[in-house]
Parts: sequence; structure tokens; C-alpha cells
Amino acid sequence: MLISMNSKTQAIFERLWTYDNEGYSKDGGETVYEFFDDPNNFNSVKTGLMDFLKKHGLSKDADSSEALGFIRSKFREKGIPFDEQNIRQNIRNWLNKEIKSISNRRIIFLFCLAFELDLPESEEFITKVFFERPFNFRNAEETIYYFCIKNKYAYSKAEELIKEFNDQNVSCGSDDVETVVIKKEICSIESLNDLSAYLLLYADRFKDNKNTAKKCAERYLIQAAEITDSFKKQTKKKNRLEQIHANKLLGTILGYYNKYDRNEPSKAPLADDEDEGLRSFLFTDFIKLHFPSNENIHKLRTGKPVPYELLRKIIILMHFYCFCKTDQSQNNKERFYRYVSELNDILFDSGFGKLYLRNSYDCLFLYCVKNNDPIKSFQHTISLNWINNAAE
Repeated sequence: MLISMNSKTQAIFERLWTYDNEGYSKDGGETVYEFFDDPNNFNSVKTGLMDFLKKHGLSKDADSSEALGFIRSKFREKGIPFDEQNIRQNIRNWLNKEIKSISNRRIIFLFCLAFELDLPESEEFITKVFFERPFNFRNAEETIYYFCIKNKYAYSKAEELIKEFNDQNVSCGSDDVETVVIKKEICSIESLNDLSAYLLLYADRFKDNKNTAKKCAERYLIQAAEITDSFKKQTKKKNRLEQIHANKLLGTILGYYNKYDRNEPSKAPLADDEDEGLRSFLFTDFIKLHFPSNENIHKLRTGKPVPYELLRKIIILMHFYCFCKTDQSQNNKERFYRYVSELNDILFDSGFGKLYLRNSYDCLFLYCVKNNDPIKSFQHTISLNWINNAAE
């Protein structure tokens, strides 16, 4: 159900089950707050990429500069341009800095082609190293990379197909077909001619490349707002999504529908103009990045552009609350595996990758859902973390 686990990930999975509902270890060891505060428990792009390279021939004691040279040689062997400034600089940053998000996904697919990864290897590489969705089937370029990786076509063929599609100058309209349907259709295509014909015939499907994910995030926002009664009472808005009182919704889910007050450490920061305070108390940088807040929920409600990672995090947070509010299970393990199975299906249908334990955001919810009272555990963990940060 979870992404395949190596020995270290398996050890982390087993450790999660040693923490109780309030975050204390049953053996008297570290608290769950200390667990989340330890970067060694989670992957980063830098460490994940170096581990990947060492598994594919890089010397075990190589540094980042040797790694860059190794990557350059792999790219050149396959005729892939490496010395374009944006490619070289992005890869150098990945090897030397703590990257929170990927600005150029194309380079990831070039890696897959350069290292001759097959489809499962590519999906694992993208998910585990970059915490990104493997392929966006609402994006024509990524669909072409998917087809070429699956069928072992070279970089030159991928670029040829991308240029051919871009040169069509097709005027795109809109298409409400779900992403999972598009993926199934693409997976069934076997020839280059059939792929080209499909891309041209259904060009509309590649315009709004977040359509299914946005609809899913909106659906769970509305469902959570209905459970928490978080709709504005005095409003002329007819759209249910626009009626959501985001401050009340988030305040109820996090357990603090109060004005931010540092004199009351039992109350975490949350208010209409306190998004920065909200972000400041949330664990690792990766959890903080695009954490659902008043500001970015407002962007989604009003149709403004939002990043994929935000959509994924909204879906996970809102689904977690809705799932736990309606779940009647008294068996923690049964609830845990049912939650994982249900959420993975939702993420898959929305075009995202499965839950991954070494992704700190995913891990937070996996820890909470296995406890006796998952929502209370989640709220307590958030509170515990904020109190620790406030005391520093």
C-alpha cells in the first residue's frame, strides 16, 4: 500500500507505532516531535539524488562536484544537452542545496532517459527523490516523456514528438475528462503514430493540467466545511466553495479557532491575517511549504494559480479530517491500512503519487491516523511542536 520500503524506511515505519496518542514513546525514548525534527528520518533532494547516483555507478565517497561530472557524462552519452545554463545550474543546486520544490520538471525526465530507467524505476525515482507526482497526463510534454520512457525511445525521439505537438498551434478549449481516464488511454497506446494522433485529436485535454486535482481538492474542502459548519453566514456568494470560511475551517481542524496569542501557548497561531504565524510552527521546511492556509485556500477558491504540492496537501489534510470524523473503527491497524488504501486511490485518481513515509508531510498523517483518536493526536502534535518552537 505504501511505496516499497527499504530497511531504513521499514525501521521508521516500525518506530511510528511506538509513539502513543500524545507523542510519547512507549519505551521512554524520543518524542514524536523529536522524531519529526530529525532530518535523518526523511529524504531530501540532495541526499536522495546522491543515493540514487551511487546505486548507478558513482563512487561511494564521491562529493557533489564528482557527482555533477558523473551526471554530465551520462547525459552526453545519450545526446542530452547538459551545458544549457538552466539544466546545469538546477542540477548543481539539487546536489548542493536543500531544495524545497522543483521548478523545472523536464530535467527529471531527462535523468530518466539518461540513466535508461524503466517506467517503475522512473516513477520511484521521481517520487522518492523529488517528492513529485511521477507524470502529469494533463501535460502533453510529460505524456510524451512517459511514452518514450515506457517504450525505451531515446531523448531525440521525445524532443521530436514535443516539437511536432508544439508546432501544431492547436487552439485548446476545455475538457472535463478525469486524469485517470486520460492515463488509461495513454497507457493503451503502442505506436508513435497513434500517440501523435491522440495528442492532436484531444489537445483540449492538455490545457488545464490541474483540472482533476483541483476538483478533488475543492470537493474535500467543501466536505470538511460541511462537517465543521465552516460557511460564511452573511454572503451573497452562490458558489459553495466561495462560501467557505477558511479561518474557521482550518481553526477547527487544527484545534484552535482563536486569535494568535503568544501569551497562551496552548493556542496555536491562526487568524485571518496570521498565515505567517501558522507556517512558523509546522515542523520541517517541507511540511511548512504550501501548508494549507487562509491565503492559499483563498487562491484556490477564487480560481488563482496554485502549485501541485498545495493541491496534494489540501487533499491529504481535508481527507484526513473527513475520514477520521466518519470512521467508526476501534481497531487502529485496520483503520490505518484502510486509510492508506483509500487515500492512495484518491491521490492516484488525481494524478499524484502514493503516500511515502520518508515524506515528512505524509508521515505526519500516517503517525496520527494509527492512534486511538487521530484528530486529537494531530492537534496535539501540532500544539506540541508550536510550544517547543515558541520556547526556543
